Amino acid sequence: MVQNKERGFSILELAMVVFIIALLAGSLLIPLSTRINQQYIQNTQKSLEEAKEALLGYAVINGRFPCPALADGKANSTLCNSEGFIPWVELGVGRYDGWGKTLRYRVDKTFMIDEAEIKDKQMKGTSGFTIKTIDNSSLASSDVIVAILFSTGKNGKADNTNLIGGSNTNYTQDTQNSAQNFDDMLIWISNSMLASRWVMSGRTITD
Repeated sequence: MVQNKERGFSILELAMVVFIIALLAGSLLIPLSTRINQQYIQNTQKSLEEAKEALLGYAVINGRFPCPALADGKANSTLCNSEGFIPWVELGVGRYDGWGKTLRYRVDKTFMIDEAEIKDKQMKGTSGFTIKTIDNSSLASSDVIVAILFSTGKNGKADNTNLIGGSNTNYTQDTQNSAQNFDDMLIWISNSMLASRWVMSGRTITD
């Protein structure tokens, strides 16, 4: 008689199969979460750049920058010397970063008044803004910073010196660093960027 040598999996073999599947699933989940976060970062960078371009366009048309906005997205004169949200209604851009948080916005007081005031101040900032790295290295001198835009990143909190609201003038821009709990994304508009756009549009930068 020929014996049937076929048999089912033992409990030990089944346990090994489950263990291997779990390892494979775990190795796939980590890259997936990383890819998703990277997509959020890319979306945020795109939103920041679009907001920057819209602000420069607004300055070309109006000869000044808008004040920050409250939650309604409209430029608010009570926030002209404070940080707030981007005025997405006036700018006609999206308000959110990749994580669904509204982009923050701060503008130097010289550049919110009018073209004459900007020229009178020789296109130099007077609010004393600073932008530094986590280790306190300066990225731009205070007189060249016109406006600052930033996302609070994945954790939804303003990290380091990027305090939300109020009259904060000190900001931090650096690579995302989980060890130092920093994941904000920040860009700024310099006076040379504004001067270039004004000249290209036919505006003069001096009287």
